[in-house]
Amino acid sequence: MPGRILSSLTILVFALFAGAGLAVADDYRPSPGIPDRYGILYDTPIYDPVSKSYFALAWAHKTVYRGTDWLTANAEAKSREYKGIHGRLAVVDSLEIHEFLERTFHPNVDVWIGLRYWCQKKTLEWSNGRTAKRSFQAWDVNWQQDIYACKSGDKNTDFMPVAYTPTDKGFRWIGKGRHKEYFAYFVEFPTAHP
Repeated sequence: MPGRILSSLTILVFALFAGAGLAVADDYRPSPGIPDRYGILYDTPIYDPVSKSYFALAWAHKTVYRGTDWLTANAEAKSREYKGIHGRLAVVDSLEIHEFLERTFHPNVDVWIGLRYWCQKKTLEWSNGRTAKRSFQAWDVNWQQDIYACKSGDKNTDFMPVAYTPTDKGFRWIGKGRHKEYFAYFVEFPTAHP
């Protein structure tokens, strides 16, 4: 009888973690080209003819409970290569690219992009070094969702990273604290051709 109760508890705990969308194994990695159980396609570059770049939703999972901070995602994106082109965190500087990412990947998780806010200079900068223009922005109504955005304890930090978050109005930008970790990031390969 005690063995049956323990077995039932194990199944219950597994079901709770799986139902919450948490991976239950440290070595879980989505397979490129195969949608995961939520229909999300990871690590598969797809060409956007408007921007002339390939984009991929990259898996940034370190362990079962920890994702990757913005700086690590930025370094990982730069280390990736596709068709001889090194990647970067995605530059989403137009409505067309924004809609392409949302329509193509439709993730249901928070995702790092290549945008950060320099706290002292009060400037938004893309991962390619360009200053973000005001012509296109996709901020959530509650855009600063973290008390550590531009702060770390009692100290100011140099930048606030920006991520996409799913909302009832679609994908929107949010500012987070520098040490926040997410399980995914958009990587862009600016090939200029298919």
